[in-house]
Amino acid sequence: MRNRLLPYSVRHPFRAFRRKFPNAYFIFKIISPAVLTLFIVLLIVSGAIFYSIIFPQKAPEYIDPGTYKLYAFDFIWDGANGDTMHGWYIRGSNDAPLIALCHGYETNRTEVLSLASLLHDNGYNVFLYNLRGHGRSSYKISSLGYLEIKDLDMALKKLYEREEVDYKRIGIWGSSLGAYVALKEAENNKNVRVLVLDSVYSSIGNFLRIKTSEILGMDSSLITFLVKIYYAIFFKTGFNTINETFNYDKLKNKKVLFITGRDPSSYMFAKETRTIYTLFKSKDKEILPLPDSREAILFGSERRRYDNFVLKFFMKNLPPVVEEIELSTK
Repeated sequence: MRNRLLPYSVRHPFRAFRRKFPNAYFIFKIISPAVLTLFIVLLIVSGAIFYSIIFPQKAPEYIDPGTYKLYAFDFIWDGANGDTMHGWYIRGSNDAPLIALCHGYETNRTEVLSLASLLHDNGYNVFLYNLRGHGRSSYKISSLGYLEIKDLDMALKKLYEREEVDYKRIGIWGSSLGAYVALKEAENNKNVRVLVLDSVYSSIGNFLRIKTSEILGMDSSLITFLVKIYYAIFFKTGFNTINETFNYDKLKNKKVLFITGRDPSSYMFAKETRTIYTLFKSKDKEILPLPDSREAILFGSERRRYDNFVLKFFMKNLPPVVEEIELSTK
């Protein structure tokens, strides 16, 4: 009885709309299935893109430290969420700095063994490992930096306990994903003095945007937004975390070499890297544009040239010993 007292438009809104606006209702009836179908397609496409990004293609590990006549032992530590992580530790000289090598997206630790060998030959203690979702990592999913930052932080804290490591002088080299992780770690770690960052991006959100555009072959703000929603739901995090950039005030005392490349693999990251370089407040910053960054596969003389640039920056700003030593290059 009470419902009958309500206006017809309230009791039967769709019927009232159809009677009052028959043409509009007809159009709505026709296009609504198409709109719903388009929305479902967008969800499927963005979901597939999100899946492909967090499950990166794994590059095989064909070599190991023995290929470069290096003695490395399996370093095991508890990373984010208490997950067991594995890496290689190569001991250098006593009281020498530690340099951590963080490989790029869709590569693995073997890609930087030549650099590890060169650094070790000059006295550095060297640590390298597979980031989540890469190489022989036990974890197939990459969080694109969210969990990897904690992984690296916990590894460094355990490595500080080694007597040969000068834990107050830490250097980190990283490329793309590894560079982002390195710079975020340096924000809150005063012992990280020197950084070499190749093709670094400013936030997880920007990485998702770059990879989404790369997969689609064009920019799409809508699909990128949906990919970010998938990320937030999957990793149980907020948009603030996804779009969080660096705290440049905390990084102003770091010595940093930025590297950009003109190769297709690092083209999109080069713009990000130049922007970060501009915003960086440190007086001890340099930028090195190269034909190819470590995001590309380097061979022979190109790889040696790249590795020597990195070595020289570390030798200049984070020498293995206090006294000047002769530089050994390959």
